Amino acid sequence: MKLLGIKNIGSTCYFASVLQSIIYIKEIRKYFKTTTKENNCIDVLKEIMNVTSKSKGGVSSTVVLDPSLILSEFKKKFTWWDIREQQDAHECFVNFIDLLQSVTKDKSCSLTFESSRNGYSKYIQYINSNPSIMSKLYYGLSSNYVKCTMCNNLSSSYEIINSVNVEVPEENCYLSDLLQKYITKEKHDDPDNLYHCDKCNKKVTMTKKTGFYKLPKILVVCLKRYNYSSYPPKKINTIVDYPVDGLRIREQFSDKVKEYSLENIILHFGGFFGGHYTCVNRINNQWFNFDDENIRTVNESGITKIRQAYILTYRCLQ
Repeated sequence: MKLLGIKNIGSTCYFASVLQSIIYIKEIRKYFKTTTKENNCIDVLKEIMNVTSKSKGGVSSTVVLDPSLILSEFKKKFTWWDIREQQDAHECFVNFIDLLQSVTKDKSCSLTFESSRNGYSKYIQYINSNPSIMSKLYYGLSSNYVKCTMCNNLSSSYEIINSVNVEVPEENCYLSDLLQKYITKEKHDDPDNLYHCDKCNKKVTMTKKTGFYKLPKILVVCLKRYNYSSYPPKKINTIVDYPVDGLRIREQFSDKVKEYSLENIILHFGGFFGGHYTCVNRINNQWFNFDDENIRTVNESGITKIRQAYILTYRCLQ
């Protein structure tokens, strides 16, 4: 396998890091190497997979890609996107996943019902409406439970997700704590923002709890480092201690703990108003830093507790 360097054609490091975080996911590589579907976007990605797969055995040399063709396909769908201006990598990731989902629709990726429970039904309906290798890998379901503190009426809703956004505090912390906070029950009693209870038929205080109802195979966690409420706005460079292996999260649907292993990290160097993105990838149990077209090996000890960590991609081992 060859390593893919991506030429920077004008503030496009955000796109390079996102593409490099996706193309080494083994299921995605297999799909683009074997699919018989044809369209402009798929053809470009097929060529990328072919070029990076020409060497046998382990990791060998590097090949450099001019991203103009794939960026033009991206621009066709997101016409408002200014490709050569600095952009947010997470926003780019969400849009690029959406693009890949739309061009790889395939009924063979449909799922069958295993349960009629409300949340699971919504998940299956979404996947079968958008049957794609991207849907099966990256998309999960979060749950939201709201309880009236006056009558105890409980309502539930579910949301399709392709990433999890967690708030980063000012002090150093653990990823496990941020994920726990994400699902911790909260009381909402702001008199200016009360909840309307259908049963009481009035504005009331309530408790709200979010959960991981159906976890995806590939879990993407965005560390929200940008504080828009401060003046001036700032980036939070807190160290978030995240595990390379052994990230454990309980899934509500199965009531089982799923274990995840780190696949890659997108790093952001710089401040609130600009900077530079790179991607660190695990390939054949080796770690590589992809900095546009420049690639170097890194030790595992050097990829944790990084202040610049912005997007973490994990793989479920079950």
